[in-house]
Amino acid sequence: MNVGAKSRPSRFHYLLAAELVLIILYPFLGYQRHPLFGFIALPTVIAGICVVTADRRIVTVALGLGVFAIAGNFVSSIEGLRSPGLICWMVFSVFILVVVLHTVLMSVEVSMDTLYGAIAAYLLIGVVWGMAYDLLEIASPGSFFSLIHVERFT
Repeated sequence: MNVGAKSRPSRFHYLLAAELVLIILYPFLGYQRHPLFGFIALPTVIAGICVVTADRRIVTVALGLGVFAIAGNFVSSIEGLRSPGLICWMVFSVFILVVVLHTVLMSVEVSMDTLYGAIAAYLLIGVVWGMAYDLLEIASPGSFFSLIHVERFT
């Protein structure tokens, strides 16, 4: 029996809930980075750090990356600093994604928490790809356009 999983049976549902709130509220903040996004993203970072508390070294890395992610979110609302802020958030998200996937895939028993972790990982994959596309648009403005509609997708 896995003792670590027994002592913390519901660690992924907080991450999943925080991700869902972030994904639902993000479109309401407008197309530009809103300063409020840093506050809305804070529960996601905290939940991500709480997920990785099994190993001290991983927690240290997650704390460091989490601080950079939150700082990057606040800094990215400043003109010209959007890319570094987005990169900080993306690195943190990829790190948490790898830890969550490893934990879920190495789980001996399938529980509701394991399913929450799998859904959270799935959503994180989508978020990371969205950030990658956002970085592409920043690096090469006009990368995404429609032949049918004149408006750009930004």
